[in-house]
This record gives sequence, C-alpha cells and structure tokens, in this order.
Amino acid sequence: MFTVVRPQVELKSEWLNHSIRAVAYGGFGFYTSAPTQNFQNYGLLAEGKFEILQDVYLTAKIGYVRNTEALGTPNVAFAQAPTVVDSIPVEVSLLPEVQPLFLSADRRCD
Repeated sequence: MFTVVRPQVELKSEWLNHSIRAVAYGGFGFYTSAPTQNFQNYGLLAEGKFEILQDVYLTAKIGYVRNTEALGTPNVAFAQAPTVVDSIPVEVSLLPEVQPLFLSADRRCD
C-alpha cells in the first residue's frame, strides 16, 4: 500500500504578442511498509514567448527538475533506495513564420 500526492500550481499570462508561464509541481510518494522507497519529485519551470518582429518569435524555457528512478529499472538494479536525478532544462528557440510554413531553430540542454 502506498500514497502519492501530486500538487501543481500554474501562473499564466497571455498578452496579444507575448506570453509568460510559470509552473511548480510535485509528486511525493509514501510507502507504508517500505519507507526507504519513499520519493519526492518536483520541478519549477518558467517559459516565455516574445514577438521580436511580425511573425518572428523567440521562445525560452528554464527550470529545475528533480526525479527519482524506481528500484528495478536498469539504472538502479543494485540500489537500496530510489536514485535521485536532478536536471536543469534550458531551451531557446527562434521561430520565423514564412507563409505557409512555420520554421524552427532551437537549442536544448539538460
């Protein structure tokens, strides 16, 4: 028997040519008979879309994400507790719109 709690808060602002979004979320698991398997996953993400010129947009995203890998998966075959994986996702894109196509040039890293 286990319990999982998944709270989430999202703030969103949309203007005519721009938008900003911020999200905070979590996933917290509690095992009654195996407390060493308890986990705390959470993340904070912020992203925005900005119009530079007419039909040319710049999008950006940055955040912090903490996840755990459950026991029994290939990456944690010999662990005694879930493995914690922290990452900082960053993404920047330039999106020019050329009728009828929508092109994208982006760069991502975790």
